Amino acid sequence: METRIGKVYLTREALIKIAGYATTECYGVVAMAKKTPNDLLRYLLKRENIAQGVELKMTGQGIHLTVNVILELGIRLSEVVRNIQEQVAFRIKSMAHLENLSIDIIVCNVRIHEE
Repeated sequence: METRIGKVYLTREALIKIAGYATTECYGVVAMAKKTPNDLLRYLLKRENIAQGVELKMTGQGIHLTVNVILELGIRLSEVVRNIQEQVAFRIKSMAHLENLSIDIIVCNVRIHEE
């Protein structure tokens, strides 16, 4: 991103964390799902795991995100998935000024949300 006083570069990790935070703030999301061995290793080492379950790929058409989630049992899954997509897109577009996004949501499990 270019500003009047220079360029700003965003790392993949920063974009993944933006997507992770946006997802966990959505109603109906119980947790992010662990999908890769690195996510499991981070969990076991108690490192920050807000980004677990978010995969980012750069393509010629833009950025493709895959978000793996565990949702609350008993809610309308299609509404929660649509809300996650909208929130992630809004956050990345407003914070990083990136427009060419595609966002896939994978519901890995459903469970009862425990307070």
